Amino acid sequence: MPKGLNPRFVQAVSVGALSTSYTVEKLTKTSDDDRSMDFVRDGTFGNLRMWLSGIGTATQLTFFLAKDSDGDEALTPEKTLDITVGATTATDGTVTAAINSGFSIPSAAFNNGVWLCVKSGR
Repeated sequence: MPKGLNPRFVQAVSVGALSTSYTVEKLTKTSDDDRSMDFVRDGTFGNLRMWLSGIGTATQLTFFLAKDSDGDEALTPEKTLDITVGATTATDGTVTAAINSGFSIPSAAFNNGVWLCVKSGR
């Protein structure tokens, strides 16, 4: 890794079944990676990866990141991406997105965290 880079890793707990309505899950620091850190108030979101199982007939996911648990205050634009189906398991898949979006969370709202808003399809 180039000198000076300080990656941060976060995760969301299992979201369960997705539908065509948004499901909202809080992103948290990972417990199994010591490079994982709490969110800072200002920064840049890099890449987002979502590992999926039991995808059924879904071919796309739509998502954005928000600063509130209702998903009303977006931090990133909404994105719709194709699900890459597993090479050996047709019911598993992955969505990988380059977000590369800066953000700033006012201190009064910072304790709410960052939330992943995700749904199946467009």
